Amino acid sequence: MKRITISLLIIIIVQISLFAQQSEINKRTLEETISSFYNTIEKGDVSKRIELLDKDVILMPNGFSLIKGKEEVSKLYTADTATVEFKIKDRKIVDMIVTDSIAITVNSYCYTWNTKGENPNWRKTKNVHIWKKDTDGKWKLRLDIWNSDSPIEFKN
Repeated sequence: MKRITISLLIIIIVQISLFAQQSEINKRTLEETISSFYNTIEKGDVSKRIELLDKDVILMPNGFSLIKGKEEVSKLYTADTATVEFKIKDRKIVDMIVTDSIAITVNSYCYTWNTKGENPNWRKTKNVHIWKKDTDGKWKLRLDIWNSDSPIEFKN
């Protein structure tokens, strides 16, 4: 009986250790994907950015209608890339929750979306990203919700 108890304890300890290692690998892989996502923005690499989207991605932009599906989001990402630039700076992860297949990140940052060659107009904002692991084990952006720290001015 004592041998069985010791054997079970060893199995449990090994399983807990393996789970912790897998969780750490999962989080590291997600962090690498997030870093890659923001690097694509910095480099203006729209095609690589689109690769990091889930096929059923949803965008909920500040002051605009919901945009659903990789094809529709791709249209937004590629519109006016010849004349307009989108940049982010001072990004900080405010919160992160990671499970085996879903992750939530909350970020704060400043962004500019201006005509190329013009002085950037930086706006403070924040977002919530939900990442989903696909069948290949790669993290893909499933939901992107953001809004500005400055209120939208409505005209009567």
